[in-house]
Amino acid sequence: MNLSPAVGWIFGGLYAALILGSLLGFLWQRRSPGPGIAQVNARIVGWWIMITLMGLGLLAGPIAVYAFFILLSLQALREFNALTPLTALLVAAQYGVVLAGLPPAIVLPALLAPRQRWALLLAVAGPAHLPALPPLLMVFLVLIAQASDVFQFLCGKAFGRHRLAPTISPNKTVEGLLGGLVLSSALGALVYWLTPFPPPLAALLAFTIVLAGTAGGLILSAMKRQRGIKDWGQMIQGHGGVLDRADSVLLSAPLLHYLLHLL
Repeated sequence: MNLSPAVGWIFGGLYAALILGSLLGFLWQRRSPGPGIAQVNARIVGWWIMITLMGLGLLAGPIAVYAFFILLSLQALREFNALTPLTALLVAAQYGVVLAGLPPAIVLPALLAPRQRWALLLAVAGPAHLPALPPLLMVFLVLIAQASDVFQFLCGKAFGRHRLAPTISPNKTVEGLLGGLVLSSALGALVYWLTPFPPPLAALLAFTIVLAGTAGGLILSAMKRQRGIKDWGQMIQGHGGVLDRADSVLLSAPLLHYLLHLL
């Protein structure tokens, strides 16, 4: 992969933000412990791992990036309890299509059970669009999607009055979502150079990423409530599984991919 020298500065900035976020999260948790800040701290731990692995993959080349996302997809399928030889074969087929340079195809054979169709859609087809993006746009997507979680949490704590989906995700508020949309759009405009677009269009992309990420999180939260579980897995002890940490990109990655072909 041909990477711009700016990528080094991007990851340096991301690590600086992670260090600051980890410190603030630790202090906040000690001062005012609660499920909200615990969830944000869990996200930060996930970001340390995701950003490090993504950076190593970008340095190692495209095959390493695809291998990373294939492993994540297989783990996500495990969390859905739908990993069979058939679905594992479809994972390889899905990424093979992307690796060949073709548009990512959603492979959902009619013979699969409904649970397996959802598993393949969210755990395979969604992540397969991430390595299909140019490297800088992949960084842009992950940056906006993950920053939005923090913005929504902070705005929800400061201004939250109206629950967004009380029966699905009681901690999410309308005010938090609106604050996340505004702040993430502003961030998108500031880092527009990660995209091939001017600041206004980069802000619009960030806006759509937040909407799709929120929708993906609510869908997976509804599925968890239906199953009566708190987390999808325990890949990181105490911090949930792949689906818990990557829910904000499972729908936003395909959306961004196809928007790029329309713009």
